[in-house]
Amino acid sequence: MAEQIPVPADVAALQLLDRVDYQDAFSAMTAASRAPLEWARLALEDAPAPLLAVVRPILMALGLRVRAGESRASTDRVLGWRILHSDEAHVVLGMDARFGAPRIVFSAPPGRVVMKTLLQFDQFGFGTVWAVVGGIHRAVARNLVDRAAAAAGVTRTTDGP
Repeated sequence: MAEQIPVPADVAALQLLDRVDYQDAFSAMTAASRAPLEWARLALEDAPAPLLAVVRPILMALGLRVRAGESRASTDRVLGWRILHSDEAHVVLGMDARFGAPRIVFSAPPGRVVMKTLLQFDQFGFGTVWAVVGGIHRAVARNLVDRAAAAAGVTRTTDGP
């Protein structure tokens, strides 16, 4: 099972946002070796339709557009998220949102898959909204990492970065 971990320092070095108002990270151990972009596609695009059906209205209310089914052929998007950066260490996904700037970062250190979420709140009062929505986000993020790792062959979870 994926575990919540501190956001690794290498993500801060990417300077993805002017400031970070919220961050989290989930990690699972795996015997599979995949590039970060492959992990992003496995976690997000291969998410079960029932999960996306529950999550999509929440995301749309936040101004985020998840586009199931069209991204597999895309070279510049993952489930509607723009690929802002991709190399052997990280893939950074971003989207424009009414509330500010969300970023999802996948990395694949040896034996692990790690998914990080970073948010910059530009809309006054969104921190209060996130206090409610954040719990749902964390449950979904953990589930996505679990499912991706299971699909690739999880061996055990990690308790740190």
